Amino acid sequence: MAVTGQPLGAVAILGLPGVGKTTLAKGLAQRCGARLVSRDEIRLAMFGPCSSTDGEKQAAFAALIGAVTTNCALGHLSIVEGMPFSRYGEYEAVAAAAAAQGHVALPVLLKIDPAVASQRIAAQRPSAHAVPHDRDPALPYTVDRRFREPPPSTLQLDARRDPEELVNAVAERVAACPPRRRGTRGP
Repeated sequence: MAVTGQPLGAVAILGLPGVGKTTLAKGLAQRCGARLVSRDEIRLAMFGPCSSTDGEKQAAFAALIGAVTTNCALGHLSIVEGMPFSRYGEYEAVAAAAAAQGHVALPVLLKIDPAVASQRIAAQRPSAHAVPHDRDPALPYTVDRRFREPPPSTLQLDARRDPEELVNAVAERVAACPPRRRGTRGP
C-alpha cells in the first residue's frame, strides 16, 4: 500500500453485516481527523426512507465515489463504510477514485464468523431506529456466500476484538503512510 510513496486517500472498511464496520469507521474518522463517507448514510439522505433497492444503492455508491474523489483532491482522508465491499469492483472503484487524485486506498477487512455477525444483528433489532431496514440476521450468510478474496494489501483484523483496539490498529497503519497532499488536483 504505502510502498508507492503515495499518500493515503481512503480507508475502506470491508466485512459482513454486523461485524462493526460503522463503529470502527466512526472511531477511526474521529481519531484521524478524517471524513466519514458512508453509503448507508448517503442513501438515507438521498432516498430516506429507503426502500433498499439496487437502484438506490447504486446511486448512493456513485455519490460515495464522488465524495472520495473530492476529499482526495482537497487532501482529506476518507473513511469509507456502509457496505460490505463483497462484490468485485466496489473496493476497486474506491481505490481508482483515490488513485485519480494521486492517492492510494487501504482496504481493512473485519473478519468474523457469519453466525456471530448474525447474532449481533439479531441483538440490534429491538432498537430498530438504529438498524437499517435491509438488515436481517440471515444477511451475513447471504453476503458471506458472495464475498470474494480481499486485495493482497488488505489489513485483516478479528472483528471480535475490542473496538478501541481495532481503531488503534488501523490508526497505526494510517499514521505510517506518507502525508496527504492538500488541494493539489481538482475533482
